[in-house]
Amino acid sequence: MARAVKHPWDQQPDEPDEAYGRFLIYRGLGPGRSVQRAYQTYLNTFRNAGGRPKTPQVPGHWSDDSARWRWVDRAHAWDVHVLREFGERLAVRFVGALDAVAGKVVEALARSSCRPKQWKEVLDALDIISKYLKPDALGQSGDDTPGEPAEQPAAVVR
Repeated sequence: MARAVKHPWDQQPDEPDEAYGRFLIYRGLGPGRSVQRAYQTYLNTFRNAGGRPKTPQVPGHWSDDSARWRWVDRAHAWDVHVLREFGERLAVRFVGALDAVAGKVVEALARSSCRPKQWKEVLDALDIISKYLKPDALGQSGDDTPGEPAEQPAAVVR
C-alpha cells in the first residue's frame, strides 16, 4: 500500500527505508549540505570511521538515490519550511518584546518619580516603537486597497 505524501521531505511512495534514511542525514546537514558531507556524516556516526580517509569516495547508490529521490529539491523545501516557521515565531516574539517595552515605558511614566528630562525623548522612543507595530511592518496592508493581500502568519496579531 502506497504511503500518503504530505510534504516533499516526507518519505516518498516506493522510496526504500534505507534511501530515506540517507536523505534524512543529507537533509539534516542544513543549507551547506552535500552528498559527500552526508556520506562522511554517515560514516562518522554509524561506521566509526576514525581510521578512514578524510574524503572517502561516495558510493554510487548515494548519488543515485540523491538524483532519483530529488534530495536537493526536497531538502530545499525543508529549508523553506523551517525558515517560515522560525520567521513566524520570531515575529511573534519581536512584537511581544516591543509590546513589553512599550508597557514598561508607560508604567514608568505613570510613576511620579520618573520624569524624563525632555518629553521629546519619550515621544521619539514611542514613535520608533510604533513604526514596528504598524500593520505594514507586520506584513499587513492596514487598509482595504485593492491588490494582493499580504501573506501573514495566523498567530502574529490577534
